[in-house]
Amino acid sequence: MYSHVNKDDDRDIVIYQRRPLNEYQQVHNRISHGKHRTKRLVVENNDNRLKKFRWDLNRLRSEFTDAVSKLVNHMDSHHEKVEKQLKMFSKTIQRTTVASGLDQFRRDGEIFPNVV
Repeated sequence: MYSHVNKDDDRDIVIYQRRPLNEYQQVHNRISHGKHRTKRLVVENNDNRLKKFRWDLNRLRSEFTDAVSKLVNHMDSHHEKVEKQLKMFSKTIQRTTVASGLDQFRRDGEIFPNVV
């Protein structure tokens, strides 16, 4: 542990200490004699930045994979709905075509049963 006096203000002293619990963090305690307060600042070194960057990258990769999976599922369900609607529309067209085609062969009062 060592200390450094801020050149801008003689009342502020910065104390640097390395804690054994976390080898990736360096803790700075700023003691302000004028305000009688201690402010704790945590400064990360390059190893911790790389570790945090990898963690953020993995989290973003996971979120992206989840979003793509949801999109694919949504597209599949939408495709199934459209397919069902097209089948129903096709049946309606067939019924209409068959019914209108039989009208020309209809005799007075004759009724044709539904084919489809």
